[in-house]
Amino acid sequence: MVEMNHEWSGYALTRPVEYDDNCSCGMSSSCSTQAVFIERNLSRAIPVNGMKMGCTPSQSFLSSTLECFYNQSCLNLIQHYTGSNASSGPLPTQKSRFSPSNTTIAELVNELFLEDWSIDKNYSLYYEQCSPLVCSYTIVEKFNIIYIITLVLGLQGGITIVLKWFCPKMIRLGFKIYNRRKNQVTAVGPDTTDDITIRQTTSNSEIQPTNSAVTRNRSFRKIMCTVILVICVAIGISCFSIYYAYKNRLTTTNAPIDDNFNITTTVMAMSTTSNVSEPVCLFKYEQMLIDSSCSFISSRATVVTDINGDNHIDLIFSCGRIIAEMVHVLLGNGKSSFRQVFTFPPSNFFYEISWIRVADLNNDHRADLVLAHCKYSKINIAILFGNGNGTFQMDTGRSLLLTSVKEHVSIIDMNNDTKLDLIAIGESSNRINVYYGNGNGTFSSPSVLLIGINSVASQLAVADLDNDNYLDLIVMDTATFSIHVFFGNKDGSFQLHKRLFVSTTTYKTTMIVADFDGDLQSDIILAQSHIDTVLVTYRYNNGTFHDKKQIVLKSEFPFDSVALGDLNHDKLLDIVVTKDARYEIYGFLQDRNGNFQVQTIYLGETYGEDPWSDVKDFNNDNCQDIISASTEFEKRSIFLNTCECP
Repeated sequence: MVEMNHEWSGYALTRPVEYDDNCSCGMSSSCSTQAVFIERNLSRAIPVNGMKMGCTPSQSFLSSTLECFYNQSCLNLIQHYTGSNASSGPLPTQKSRFSPSNTTIAELVNELFLEDWSIDKNYSLYYEQCSPLVCSYTIVEKFNIIYIITLVLGLQGGITIVLKWFCPKMIRLGFKIYNRRKNQVTAVGPDTTDDITIRQTTSNSEIQPTNSAVTRNRSFRKIMCTVILVICVAIGISCFSIYYAYKNRLTTTNAPIDDNFNITTTVMAMSTTSNVSEPVCLFKYEQMLIDSSCSFISSRATVVTDINGDNHIDLIFSCGRIIAEMVHVLLGNGKSSFRQVFTFPPSNFFYEISWIRVADLNNDHRADLVLAHCKYSKINIAILFGNGNGTFQMDTGRSLLLTSVKEHVSIIDMNNDTKLDLIAIGESSNRINVYYGNGNGTFSSPSVLLIGINSVASQLAVADLDNDNYLDLIVMDTATFSIHVFFGNKDGSFQLHKRLFVSTTTYKTTMIVADFDGDLQSDIILAQSHIDTVLVTYRYNNGTFHDKKQIVLKSEFPFDSVALGDLNHDKLLDIVVTKDARYEIYGFLQDRNGNFQVQTIYLGETYGEDPWSDVKDFNNDNCQDIISASTEFEKRSIFLNTCECP
């Protein structure tokens, strides 16, 4: 049997729709006609006032008017034929330059639906209507009474100074020229005796040339004085104009407009500190290795603190990779050595631990363990209540919240109710979640603080910036190169955040918030390590952030870990940084003038990854030591402070 394949081809004749005035949609898409409702028996077509039907839905909409929406009977007609149960009233009739029956929606769109363009500038009204985050404006006032008085006094002062120096010299020059010309006219030589006799006996008409010469000399002096005066006035006006223009340029404001918040970094960033650096004592350090019996140490999940109340620094860290991960608790004996007392493996609560915190969350005066662990690509936070002896209750571990951020979490009492609260960057990086503690290890639902629509919060700190005894939240925003500050209130709530635009990039930048000068008010330091190591200090005072820039090291100095402590026992905070790539440790020691000097503490010969450092007193000699490690090292090092200058 042979199958035959038959191919069929056909053509469909199409015709473009034609509307009013024989307008064809095949030739133009702007054709339209009156829109109507057609009853089912095709016996009647009911027009809808103002509505048009065009080649496309958008053209139909733009060709229509709003006439029907001002008429209740027309709205009832639409409701009847569309079967809608929603009832609506007509739009109120108001005086307008747009006629409801003659103005198409396309014309309204072109006019931006605006009744009138006002040329009056009202910045406060704009702020109330639009609520912008930032407003930039420049105010230059001219031709008022103060400006005129200042201009006159400036001209007088400038002319006085210039004329005192310039006029005596020009007058002496004029007299020299005059005397020279006078001598040339009345000069008498040995062979001119006869000429003099003749001039004395001649008539008055012959003496006129001498008087004309004197007149020309006087006219020349007047012209010279006038020219000199004009030049002096021009110089004075030019000098004053340059000074006044420069002054106006410096008063240009670019600042957030909420709550009188002004940024002065535009002017102040042009000058660096003039304080002379004082010599500081650079203590020596002795390296000592710690055998932690761990093949892979997670530097981020590490805590050094006193967990059993014996005034000796203890060590808690995560060891191993993912499945083989263990948490180790080592108790210190006050002599820079440790003994292991507690180890627990991962379970349903612990899987790829990201960070560890120690805090008393249930107010039993015992340190509890807070861990963030990764499970199914999410970060969960769990709590283990402490027994007070360096061990923890495994059965109390439970998940509290979800967050997509690993390290940027603070546990502190925000509202002064003696209950620790938890602050973290939320699942969306443009907001902060505040969980208020209940005092028993549980927390309230998160209170969300929105930073900004296009913001990306990368670092979080908690401190008192305005010295009002209430803690504030500080967030560094890498998307907008700014710092957002939520100032705290007495009841634990927060004010609308204020933005500080930083004078450095946020690339390879660490935000440090602490009281560096011992005045009980915290400062913000941005440590930037891209090309040159730059420390920029920001201080909040009288509603304004002030900055002071200090370039510390004129070379590329990238670092990954930052710790704070008093390294040389002078009661001033110093900064310890640990480099990534080649494993190196440096100290930035502060002097009494607020400047920093660099001290090389350790130069490793090997390369590390993800370095970490902290500053504590491990041997109870009242001098702070440095503990440091890298992820690739099996052993950690303590650099004991000898408390002696070299």
